[in-house]
Amino acid sequence: MRKQLYYITCVTNLHVGSGDINYNIVDKEVEKDPVTGLPTIHASGIKGALRDAFRQADGADKTQESWIFGDAGNNEKEDSTGAYHFLNAQFISRPMRVKGFGSSIAVTTVDAINDFVSTVQSFGLSSPVEPVSDAEIVFPQDTPFLASVSNVNVEGEKTELLPKAVIEKLKPLLGDRFAIAASLDEYDLPVIARNNLQTKNGNLWYEEYVPHGSRFYCIVLSPEEKDAGNHPAYALPELVQFGGNASIGYGYCKIEKAEG
Repeated sequence: MRKQLYYITCVTNLHVGSGDINYNIVDKEVEKDPVTGLPTIHASGIKGALRDAFRQADGADKTQESWIFGDAGNNEKEDSTGAYHFLNAQFISRPMRVKGFGSSIAVTTVDAINDFVSTVQSFGLSSPVEPVSDAEIVFPQDTPFLASVSNVNVEGEKTELLPKAVIEKLKPLLGDRFAIAASLDEYDLPVIARNNLQTKNGNLWYEEYVPHGSRFYCIVLSPEEKDAGNHPAYALPELVQFGGNASIGYGYCKIEKAEG
């Protein structure tokens, strides 16, 4: 099987619902990884969104669609999985508010970075960064953020400058402006209040979302050329709508193929 790494960047806010019933103030939460608690996009949602995008493209071919994604439950082959396998999209970073320079900065954690490296390397792919150790990133007392730029204040919290060697090490994945959080557990995702138009009184309900500018990564497995027969290779579209709320512009994401 071929393995390819892709980066997914939220162009607009994203809500991919977890489907869980909860009794918090938030009525609709986003999907989260059960281990890390960080936002994720389940593989089934990625596959469904890409299938929809494929169907909407000019010259969409049903045979090619069935080969890539499997049959969509309309015949006796409804359980076929397709030749392409899509893994969950896992969290890299999300923007958080800053004071001092600019309005936001990409924030991640040591665990998110190291999980990325471990996952990518497990599939025999090249990682643009090496894992980071506890010795490289030390949080001073009462300092929950370390940033790649000086004189910034993340989410109203005291923020120190990362060591130069760590900044250079992580730039290939995170860019020039980023911060490492000791933990993101205390920093909830944004929530928006929306009207329920299906009721007479239009009661408000609250929906959690992943803010635009957030980044994920996803690995796609596909057949080797010798096993693909006459089927052309499938190139993922550059812009895809994930999750619900397309009518209000949610879920539009840019997909980039990683180099190497």
